[in-house]
Amino acid sequence: MSEVLASIGAAIRTHRKNRKLTQDGLAAAAGLSRQSVSNIEVGRQDLSLTTFLAIADALDLAPSLLLPHRITAVVSSAELDERVHRAIDVLTGAP
Repeated sequence: MSEVLASIGAAIRTHRKNRKLTQDGLAAAAGLSRQSVSNIEVGRQDLSLTTFLAIADALDLAPSLLLPHRITAVVSSAELDERVHRAIDVLTGAP
């Protein structure tokens, strides 16, 4: 299990519980199965960028809030969020 995946999964679980969402509720909101949410929360399942962003959106969070501190300490959260959105635009061909 990757330390980064475990950290992201723990952050997802914490934010999900803070919002009083069940795994089923988060899964439905993010377009995932409950088993995928469970596996992601414990770091057993790798995340695609699309899945990561769908979870952040379902939790109504900036994606950077789900990343480990050591990653966000290098770049500000706002700048990281901007970089993620620019990468999505490039990948999807958005102007």
